[in-house]
Amino acid sequence: MDITKYGVWFFYDGMTAAQSVEFARTVEKHRYGALWIPEAVGREPFAHAAYLAAQTERLVFATGIANIYARDPLTMAAAAKTVGELSGGRFLLGIGVSHKRALPCARAQGAGAGGARRAASQDARAVRGGG
Repeated sequence: MDITKYGVWFFYDGMTAAQSVEFARTVEKHRYGALWIPEAVGREPFAHAAYLAAQTERLVFATGIANIYARDPLTMAAAAKTVGELSGGRFLLGIGVSHKRALPCARAQGAGAGGARRAASQDARAVRGGG
């Protein structure tokens, strides 16, 4: 997978699905290597990445970031594996703890500093296949 030196990160929530496809095609046409899809509000990033990958040829799609509190580690790993396979290997999973305003909505694993590190570590192990 070659994401090159430059990519684009952009909020897509103001676009229709069709407009987001046109945007992705424009990014691809301008030879950017990756299109980063945030998870904050609006669309689910894995489904959106798979949809955009099906409408493009070489652009890599990445979550920037997928919130570790939005899904458990096994679900995160399964989603990444599925989109990676459907996209022909053009998917990059970026995970993180989001930001302070989003943490009150965090799953019950504990969203404090220790909980965030624990959750991120669990997600990373699950994605690598180490459960």
